[in-house]
Amino acid sequence: MKRSKILALMAAVILLVTVFFSYEYIIQNAHHNCSGEECTVCMELAMAAQTISHLKVIPVLSFSMTVLCVFTLVYTGITQTLSIPKTLITLKVELLD
Repeated sequence: MKRSKILALMAAVILLVTVFFSYEYIIQNAHHNCSGEECTVCMELAMAAQTISHLKVIPVLSFSMTVLCVFTLVYTGITQTLSIPKTLITLKVELLD
């Protein structure tokens, strides 16, 4: 269990560092001297902005997965409760001859 916590912490740190450096690169190079149509700085700025926009999707996906899991647990609990067959044994009927 400890190994998975360490891996989760490392993944979170990597994501935070990626977002931080992407913002930092965009801020530092926002007013550069563009060399034309295939400017490498402009391409890198676009990639940094794309990285940030893709990482913003992660909280939305995790929230939707949480809602889906809770709904599934509630639905299966309700269906299991309602689908118990009514037999003489489950009703604990005593059969006397």
